[in-house]
Amino acid sequence: HALGLLDSGLCPQAIVSDIRMPGSHTAKDLIARIEQRPDIALLFATGYSADVAVAEGLIDGRWPVLFKPFDLPTLATALRQILPGSLQAP
Repeated sequence: HALGLLDSGLCPQAIVSDIRMPGSHTAKDLIARIEQRPDIALLFATGYSADVAVAEGLIDGRWPVLFKPFDLPTLATALRQILPGSLQAP
């Protein structure tokens, strides 16, 4: 859905996506699109182990990954860390 919304002209500040996606698109497809749009922050979530995230090429210090289950404060903290400074909490 995120790729379709980006194609339609939507310009979000951040995208939170599962590593595994339904259909034919992959996390790498989303990464390729986001690399063209450095103004959009990207955060991945997964219920799989860190091994799966490593296999997907996501844990390399470049793309943050939250491991499920996580709570709302954890998500908020992760988003503050990836969003531009003006949007971070004091």
